[in-house]
Amino acid sequence: MAALIDSFNKYNILFEAAHGKQLIDNITAGQVPDIILLDINMPIMDGISTAQWLKKNQPAIRVIILSMFEDAEKVLSM
Repeated sequence: MAALIDSFNKYNILFEAAHGKQLIDNITAGQVPDIILLDINMPIMDGISTAQWLKKNQPAIRVIILSMFEDAEKVLSM
């Protein structure tokens, strides 16, 4: 996914994070993206908890949710 996005001249990849805690660590270190592609199913800190943190602490960041879950309630809870 990162390679595809990086192929567009208009967008730059700041970083990739394996889990929500790593994402938050990067953001608090000053790497604040405009848009985040976020999966619900991540180790250590899942996408739901990460989205809640983003909504509270970084509401200007736009989030695109990616999920293999078919449960709409899980996605809408974010």
